[in-house]
Amino acid sequence: MKTNITRIALASAILCCLMLCASCSSKKSTPKQSYESSAEQAKKEKDPLAVAFASLASSYKPWTDVSMPVKLELKEPKRFSVSGKASMVYGKSVYMSLRLLGMELGAIYVDTDSIYIMSKMQRMAYVESLDYFSKNFGFTLEDIQSLLLGQAFVPGKGALTLAAQKDFKLRNGEKTGELILSPAKTPRNVSWHFKGQYTQEEEGIAAIINALIVQPATMQPLSALFSGQCETSGGTVASEVSMSATMSKKSLKVNVIWSLNRAEWNKGIAPSAPKIPSNYTRLTTKGLTELLKKL
Repeated sequence: MKTNITRIALASAILCCLMLCASCSSKKSTPKQSYESSAEQAKKEKDPLAVAFASLASSYKPWTDVSMPVKLELKEPKRFSVSGKASMVYGKSVYMSLRLLGMELGAIYVDTDSIYIMSKMQRMAYVESLDYFSKNFGFTLEDIQSLLLGQAFVPGKGALTLAAQKDFKLRNGEKTGELILSPAKTPRNVSWHFKGQYTQEEEGIAAIINALIVQPATMQPLSALFSGQCETSGGTVASEVSMSATMSKKSLKVNVIWSLNRAEWNKGIAPSAPKIPSNYTRLTTKGLTELLKKL
């Protein structure tokens, strides 16, 4: 049990980083852009893809914080699941407490300074500066939060806005109503795109994102599938995010399942960084990778 708790925490955190590092490669962080309250300006466009993009961007709402139950499922190479509680403060922190019978067994915490992964039963911890990832790959904490909520984002800028259309090339997919969002400037040694769906409704065109597909030049494809979208105080959010990758010839798949009906938004919460006891074993990035190989 204790080994499984550690590994599912590691796998979840690493998959998020892999997805973001690959899709944000060679990007630089830029100031956050404000949310748009409507898509009226874009509705003037005759291009249905532009209207679909505007509909998608306007489906995301500004939020300050959220807390809700979460379930992490390791699907491959082994099967295991653990439940817990997650708290996020927009642009400041992500905290997942993994519990069994009310007792915290492990935790994942990310803020603007560092990434923490802890296993209390094994007295093990991994801590790495977020600058290590963000300076090299250009993603921000807002990007991590958008990925976890199943929302489209612009690397280094967070959730999609109407003004972000210039950052993407829009095209139809192979299926009717399929929307493909590719970066206007393709990062070096990687290609990636969001895949979504748009439909004509009485109020106009509605759109959702259901996948992020990343194809690094030197790795197997990575993907994040978004399903069970619901309207929330933070806009359209996926109730399930399924991330997959291949490491050391092993398939790695983790599902993040949110209890959106029990989410509490904009309550002013302020989770703090965990304190690492002095008797904990500190994992290096190399040690973390080796541990994942043993999954």
